[in-house]
Amino acid sequence: TLSPVEMVASHYESATDFRPDLIYGGDPDPLKVKPNPFPITDALAKLNLQAAQAAVLDDMVTGVKLARNAGVPVVGAGWAHNIPAVRQQMVQGCDAFCETVEEFAGLLGKATAALQAQQ
Repeated sequence: TLSPVEMVASHYESATDFRPDLIYGGDPDPLKVKPNPFPITDALAKLNLQAAQAAVLDDMVTGVKLARNAGVPVVGAGWAHNIPAVRQQMVQGCDAFCETVEEFAGLLGKATAALQAQQ
């Protein structure tokens, strides 16, 4: 995200009990923001994960580019806005596209179960 880390964290705190393990936000170093893969590759290393064990959730094309640059699957967040041109790019460019947060939660549940079955 291009938003400051503190702003993103405050959105989580005000809306839900969920707390992400890591939050990456706007950074003055252009090599550390999307579409550069740094946020993803750094998170994968810190969390000791492989690219296939992660996914990027985003509502903009730069997030798709970030995911592709990092070799990670990408899911479009269809609930974020309804700009027709962006929505079409996201539907076409993402590995999956979710209309609602609940749909995304279901997708995560299925993916988690599939990964656990492989272990």
